[in-house]
Amino acid sequence: EGLSGRRLQLDPAWIEPNQLIHLGVVNGFDLFPDNVVDNYKKHARDQMLETNKIYLDQTQKALETLATEKPDYHAKKKDLEDRLELLNRMEESYDAPSPVYDCVLLKMRRDWRVVIDTNQDGDLRNEDLLEDYSIKQRYSHFGAETLTNFAVHVYNDGDLLSIIIPSSAHGTHVAGIIGANYPESPGRNGIAPGAQIISIKIGDTRLDGMETGIALQRALRMVKELGCDLINMSYGEPTSTPNKGWFIEQVNELIHEHGVTFVASAGNAGPALSTTGAPGGTTSSILAVGAYIHESMMAIQYGMAHTSQNNLYTWSSRGPTADGDLGVNFCAPGGAIAPVPSSSQVPAMQMNGTSMASPYACGAIGLILSGLKSESKPYSPYGIRMALEETAQIQGHLDSFSQGHGLIQVNEAFENLQSTSESRSNIGFEINNTNQSSERGIYLRENTPSITTHKLRIQPLFTKATKAHTKAIFENWAVLDCEASWVSFPDSVLINQKGGRVNVTINSKMLTPGAHSTFIKGKDQFNGRTLFKIPVHAIIPSSLAGIGKTEWKKKLHLQPGEVQRVFLKPPSWAKWAEMRIQSNSSESNDRLVLHTTQLLQSQRFNRAEWKRYIPARSLSNYQASVPVHGNPMMEWTFASYWSNQSSIKLNIEIKFKGLGGLQRMYVMGSALIPISANIQGVHDTIELQPQGSLTEVEFSLLPCDASIQRSSDPRDILVNDQELHRLDLFYKWENTQAGSLNVHWDALAEVLYDSSYSSLLWKVEGPNGRVLTYDDAWSHPIKINKGTHRINLTIWHAYKELLEPFKKLPLNLSLPLSQSIPIKLVTTLSAANGSEFETLDKDENKSYWISTKEMPKDNDTTSHIIKSYSGNLQWLDSKKHHGATLMSKVVVRPSNRPSLPIEKTDLYDSSNLNQDLGTLWWHLRLDRLKHLAQIEGNPEQFDALYHSMLLEKPRSMDIQKILLNRLDTQNRKENLNSILPLLDQMLEQLDKNTLRRYFSKRR
Repeated sequence: EGLSGRRLQLDPAWIEPNQLIHLGVVNGFDLFPDNVVDNYKKHARDQMLETNKIYLDQTQKALETLATEKPDYHAKKKDLEDRLELLNRMEESYDAPSPVYDCVLLKMRRDWRVVIDTNQDGDLRNEDLLEDYSIKQRYSHFGAETLTNFAVHVYNDGDLLSIIIPSSAHGTHVAGIIGANYPESPGRNGIAPGAQIISIKIGDTRLDGMETGIALQRALRMVKELGCDLINMSYGEPTSTPNKGWFIEQVNELIHEHGVTFVASAGNAGPALSTTGAPGGTTSSILAVGAYIHESMMAIQYGMAHTSQNNLYTWSSRGPTADGDLGVNFCAPGGAIAPVPSSSQVPAMQMNGTSMASPYACGAIGLILSGLKSESKPYSPYGIRMALEETAQIQGHLDSFSQGHGLIQVNEAFENLQSTSESRSNIGFEINNTNQSSERGIYLRENTPSITTHKLRIQPLFTKATKAHTKAIFENWAVLDCEASWVSFPDSVLINQKGGRVNVTINSKMLTPGAHSTFIKGKDQFNGRTLFKIPVHAIIPSSLAGIGKTEWKKKLHLQPGEVQRVFLKPPSWAKWAEMRIQSNSSESNDRLVLHTTQLLQSQRFNRAEWKRYIPARSLSNYQASVPVHGNPMMEWTFASYWSNQSSIKLNIEIKFKGLGGLQRMYVMGSALIPISANIQGVHDTIELQPQGSLTEVEFSLLPCDASIQRSSDPRDILVNDQELHRLDLFYKWENTQAGSLNVHWDALAEVLYDSSYSSLLWKVEGPNGRVLTYDDAWSHPIKINKGTHRINLTIWHAYKELLEPFKKLPLNLSLPLSQSIPIKLVTTLSAANGSEFETLDKDENKSYWISTKEMPKDNDTTSHIIKSYSGNLQWLDSKKHHGATLMSKVVVRPSNRPSLPIEKTDLYDSSNLNQDLGTLWWHLRLDRLKHLAQIEGNPEQFDALYHSMLLEKPRSMDIQKILLNRLDTQNRKENLNSILPLLDQMLEQLDKNTLRRYFSKRR
């Protein structure tokens, strides 16, 4: 009997003496992507309706022919009417249940075989008997109603069965661009139809195809084990720290130690600058590809009768990265008609994106590698990169932010590699700006002096096979060259195994407002070939005009597909900008893309971006309010969409607005005790109409159980052969109110490629043990009911000791209040009922009091859990300000713990709950402070965290050491007035006798 309860029949030919047989069961909806689930449900519903109609007709006929003279007439009539009602209700509410498939694993000789009951009838004799896909590349399917193919892998000696199904059509389409092979129809072939493709799934179907850290790690390991030459990865996310993170370290090892060439999509977040995604557009060792569109693609793929000039797709991400690297290495065609899975119910589809440009480039590189292998020509990822970048064809009408080094050229790159010596093809170079220890180029964007000097280090990279003697004798005088007159540098630099140093001076006084980019090229002294390029970028803002320097006006004329950028420095108090656009394009079907971005320190670019696609016909008098962060440079991008047919003339007005003193969060100790908010008018008169309410209850839980163990999964081994450990945390709570649950862990939220941990994955179980959802660092709201709920979080890392601090990681939960509580603002404490708000004039300061009339009802969690209540306070009437949403978060954090008796000194002898939370929170913030201390530039975040921690522990040597290290830089003489008092404070805390004894000993 199978685990589904069905009686299973096996083919007698499969049975062997003393055979091991393992049983499993799986729900189809846990495997299928959304489109397959939808198709299955539609098919099941159609079958149900067909059957239901028969029963409806039979019941209706029986009701109509029911004899009235029979004694049980009324009872039968009532029964038939109830049947009709039930059948009609079924048509309205029917939702097909998931198919349930029995899985049987049989040990046949030395190998495991797998059979799955795809027909759900228990008869396995007509099912395919499969082995690991890697053995014979055989697969099966889940029946005509799904049209879904699957393959299998068996792990842990039959204890773990992996059933592989694509999470969407995306991966098959990408693979088709690389190597689709149609011998009878070669016009449908991919770029490299002879390529041997290994598909490694990283998109988790349970997460709607989102990649997970553990899947990425397993994929890299598989690449190493199978000896792959090339990786294509058409996935990515924004990152807070370019070129850093656990995954990046694994990638670097795979490339530098094992010679794998890695190609990835640059991202689809353009057209603003610095929008490339991780890992492709932010990692030095990966080749990032932008999406190019040729006029022939416009005609064939989009059916355009009148094509525009060759261009980059408007949405293709642009460089540079936040740390100064180019971001986009080169571009390739970013659209294709390519094969898709049979579950898509069509043989091929048209898709576009840098996801399509990357496999185009990967296929092209595959052709190059194939040619080099056929000639037994040595190569390395470094040589491949240099050849591709040196031979890429520059598109004159596109900037380097968009196209990188240009459009990829296969033949030219191959010829370049053919003529490159083995010694040169095995050496790469890494650029590091020592002024900013984490930067890979020069990127002047924020408050920059007119003339700046940068100390750069050029470090050679050698392949693993390079002999020590070869490294020792390596020496090259690289001749330096740059076309930009605003960049000064020496004529040459000597580079050996330990690197070389170059001082570069940038004179930004020579530059006009806008974005400027160039390269300092280091060329081989003998053959003139480019060895490395130092990217240099400078952003110069346009001047603001008007009273208080708050306004900017200009007329722009955009040709089809053209992108123009304006950079403005917002005032420190700015919170939003009112934009007005007038245009003469009211009859056009074209589109204008408006995109603004600001780069906030150590945050992803999409934390401060605003983007709109506006039909040209709506531009006759377009008005909008755009969110603004005071101070950081703000890019305003105006782009004519790539498919536009006409030019667009724009008359643009931008005015910054805001309030001084406004906080992003106000914290109250009690909802009934008001707190003050001091607001200042700064630019003109504003009518404040604040309104808001407390809408959510928030609470934290410590794990009820935690365990760390070495992972038993054979896939959990790193590229360097280290085994992963896994931390499992278990949380449990009683929920007394149905609602939408939000789950997050502050220390691990919204990080993937920039995470220092391998991965995290969690699931929620309802009262009956049923899994409600799976999720990762980007959590989504979950619908839950009353009852006991459990959450299981798993974190992976190679080092057990680094998982230990997380054994008491708090889980943060929030639920909607059953009834929202209005937030009240008054001008005086005595104004119990409040009053209409007055206007706030320029330079006027006013104090307001924030409170609520009542405490939220405690009806959602048990009383021992410490809760807070939160909501948003909107200061403006958005309708009067073109949609401006100037909000502050209001949090009420009441304590439900009574004070201890005055004679009690041990505050935590009854419970270690707050002590454990406080200790963990302190160390997490201490790590954050260390990270901020290493970042030069805007000190606001460091200062705010430092002073808040100093208030808690004024004599903490830990935070004083961090500040001392931050001040003790190459400019330490300028910081002496801060360093000396700090040292005095630290010395006062030391025990003088202990110091005296220590230094009196002979050493």
